Amino acid sequence: TMDDEGKSHRGKSHEGDIKKEVLNLLKKNLNDNAVLQALRKKYSDSDFVHAIFEAYKHRLDHITKKAKKFRDLMLHRYAGRITN
Repeated sequence: TMDDEGKSHRGKSHEGDIKKEVLNLLKKNLNDNAVLQALRKKYSDSDFVHAIFEAYKHRLDHITKKAKKFRDLMLHRYAGRITN
């Protein structure tokens, strides 16, 4: 039906909106409280705010894990070579 197609399309649209919003938030380098405040100010739909915040936290955790892994690899590989 037409409604089902509309809902399906809207869901895909929200997914793109969430990704864009997450990228914008990551660029701003805000803390979690500031992120939530900004989202609540921008969007009235609390479910949408929650979805964006969850995606933001997931992405931030992923980036943090990758950065720590890279740091540990560099420290292990170049241990003793770094001079101040």
